[in-house]
Amino acid sequence: MLELLFAFAAVAHLGLLYAAMKIKGDLADWLVRALLCGLIFDNVVLSLGNLAIGEDWYIAATVGRYTAHAVLLPPLLIAGLVLARRAGVAWTRKGVVSVLAWALVAAGVAYGVVTESIGQQFVAESLFGHTRLVSVDGSPPIATIVTNLLLLGVSATIWRNSGWYWLFLGVVQIFVLNAATATRDWGIISGNLAEIAFAASWVATLYRFRADAD
Repeated sequence: MLELLFAFAAVAHLGLLYAAMKIKGDLADWLVRALLCGLIFDNVVLSLGNLAIGEDWYIAATVGRYTAHAVLLPPLLIAGLVLARRAGVAWTRKGVVSVLAWALVAAGVAYGVVTESIGQQFVAESLFGHTRLVSVDGSPPIATIVTNLLLLGVSATIWRNSGWYWLFLGVVQIFVLNAATATRDWGIISGNLAEIAFAASWVATLYRFRADAD
């Protein structure tokens, strides 16, 4: 049953959040922690679909999980640049890079909120015996796609400069799996498992390039 998958994913992300909270936090650490909180919320809401699909609060919670997705993913570009700077990537220390990155993040968040949150309408969808609310707008999440493409480049520079390839692999696998399974019924299963691997690659990278090791 899918609700068990969502419950498992919520627990997995909770464990990763606990691990992320064990190290000294700076901006990158807190952005990853915020993402993990969003993933926990997302999976808890999804896991309750069969029980609460007709409740008003569940509609509000669904709007919240779409909004969290739009707001929390683009800032990972900043987290990636901070980690790249910790890894010794020289160009990430340039002021123009930070300005451009923040501008892209602001644009991505604004675009995501407008297209994925504000005014969205939802319908019930049953899949493998599990019911959830999904948006009637089937347009691709452009901000998410652009963010992932940028993260591919940033994580590749971390790999090239330091030999640490785990973040790159984490970004690659979620990008490829989501693209390959977007139209498949079972894509939600592979997507949720990919999110766990994605989040784990970020937490592992936080430990590899700890803020208190600068």
